[in-house]
Amino acid sequence: MGYTLAGADPSTAATGRLISRCSGRTRVEVKPAALALGICAIAAALEGLAAGPGVKQRLSSLRVPPWALPFTAWLVVGGLYYLLCFIVLLRLLKLPTTRLQVTAVTAAIALMAANAAWNYLFFRRANLHASFLFFLPYAALALALFLLLLRVDPVSSAIFGPYLLYFGYAAAWGHEVWQLNSSPVNDLSSPKPAA
Repeated sequence: MGYTLAGADPSTAATGRLISRCSGRTRVEVKPAALALGICAIAAALEGLAAGPGVKQRLSSLRVPPWALPFTAWLVVGGLYYLLCFIVLLRLLKLPTTRLQVTAVTAAIALMAANAAWNYLFFRRANLHASFLFFLPYAALALALFLLLLRVDPVSSAIFGPYLLYFGYAAAWGHEVWQLNSSPVNDLSSPKPAA
């Protein structure tokens, strides 16, 4: 099964086709693997753009808890995250199109977009407090995706499940980094004393 990029024909949405208004009568078949890979590549690029330059330097400038991962391990975690997202998206895109399937695909894409937003807050804005608080809606989105996957594709929920365990570590890490660096000099989110 593939997804067809075609003219705007809303009646084909229920048949598993992806519709685009820009191609008129031309139809291009897009395989689920190519679509999943494209979504993940775009999300990774957005994450990089959101973080900006100097990610390694930013991490090395912060006080971190003794149990923090080294930079190389963060790269491995990022690679595993996108591999997990690719597999989940691929499995979802191979399923027949239903409301739940479309909602699960949308939630997976939203989670990747939220990941890019977190990178913007943490790296580019250097706002440790806001990046920690962002874990709350992010956690809700990750949990919602997991619950959707339980209904749509239990195998995908089993693949995604370990990410929720990692997320507990990431939230604890984010809290500790915020607390360790929360002086007015180091944390842009701290209120400045009145003059």
